[in-house]
Amino acid sequence: MPVTLPLVILGGSDRRAAALPEAAAGKHPLTGYKGVDVRLGGRPLVEVVADRFRASGAFDPVYLAGPEVVYRDLGLPVTVIPTDGSFGRNVKVAMDRVRALHPGARIGFTTCDIVPDAADLARAAERLGAEPAADVWFPLIRVAEGNAGLGASAWKPSYRVRVGQGDETVRILPGHLVVVRPEAIRWDFFDRLLDEGYGTRNRGVLLRRTQMIRRLLGAVGSAEFRSLKAGVAPTLTLALLRIALWGARGLAAGKLSPETLERLTDPLFVDPAHRRAHPQGGFRLPILDAPSLALDIDTEEEAKERGVEVGRG
Repeated sequence: MPVTLPLVILGGSDRRAAALPEAAAGKHPLTGYKGVDVRLGGRPLVEVVADRFRASGAFDPVYLAGPEVVYRDLGLPVTVIPTDGSFGRNVKVAMDRVRALHPGARIGFTTCDIVPDAADLARAAERLGAEPAADVWFPLIRVAEGNAGLGASAWKPSYRVRVGQGDETVRILPGHLVVVRPEAIRWDFFDRLLDEGYGTRNRGVLLRRTQMIRRLLGAVGSAEFRSLKAGVAPTLTLALLRIALWGARGLAAGKLSPETLERLTDPLFVDPAHRRAHPQGGFRLPILDAPSLALDIDTEEEAKERGVEVGRG
């Protein structure tokens, strides 16, 4: 069943150059507000992203979460939601604003540094329409073996997930499109989780695990204490341990299925009270053939390969 959802484009800044893995040695990471500093055909990339998502028919209206001073004079076909915090903070501010404007609606989020292909967006919209109950919908993007088609993005950390009943695996990259039901989210924790996930996105899964656990311990303790004060059994610690000790190892070894990852991830993001009341929802990780949704522009080399210019016009 076709759906049309509000969409938020995240237009914050990479204030410092992203830490790149050894596989990206010699690459030149981009900084700043890529939505305006990167241009395609003379247009700010964020304008191209907004037009292409809207043209898909699945996302409307379109909002842009970022600092008003950067975007207000560009005449973009979007509504700007002023925010200039961390990645997680910007998501939280935008979600709260759009939730008030579109009560009960699921909300799409994407980034300002991809060049989405119309066919890829059509595939994503078709799959999204088939899963209306999902509380979180986050596609995993299938990529070819041997880095075919990745070009300057071949350095990006990829993962392997098991499909079917045997040992067959497919190689995937995380997509840059997620759809969430605001009412389902752990509001007191998910922004910290997003910050740490975003900050370690270019690291291998086992290194990410170590860094994220160390940095999230305080936030987990605070969230668990609030649960106890509210008379709710704490669940975050166990959920974090499960995905850290079992999920990370299994993902690194290519032994986990998307369905197992869904079960492990759901309690980290979804409020347990919501899940008890809405067991038919869930955290969905569909595998899609939509490479343009995974290949964000992190480096000058990727920008050049995609035919975009770096520098404000």
